[in-house]
Amino acid sequence: MESAETPTRLLKVEGCELVVGQCNEDSGSLSCGPYQIKEPYYEDCYSPGTGWQPCTMYMECSEVCVNAYMDRYGTYCTSGATPVCKDYAQIHNGGPTGCRMNLPDYWGKVEACCNTVGGCD
Repeated sequence: MESAETPTRLLKVEGCELVVGQCNEDSGSLSCGPYQIKEPYYEDCYSPGTGWQPCTMYMECSEVCVNAYMDRYGTYCTSGATPVCKDYAQIHNGGPTGCRMNLPDYWGKVEACCNTVGGCD
């Protein structure tokens, strides 16, 4: 990933609930943990830990998953160029081709968060 700050920014946007591992209903499926990881996302991050929901109970495992997902898909929309914060945010929210999607609401939340912690690329 471009910097250690990107997961932190995504975490703030996702709400960072106080109970790591909490799951919420989201668009017909569960999103779990501080990064709101869905089961297909977990499978795409090479399934760290002992399972999808158990992984989301631990910040370290959740971060391993997010970083692996970004390492896997980060350049899908950039033709091999280093992704920037917006690319990572849209991939996190919209999947491997998320940066091709129009996600102004989600990006707006990330951008607002970035502006409070030192800016986004």
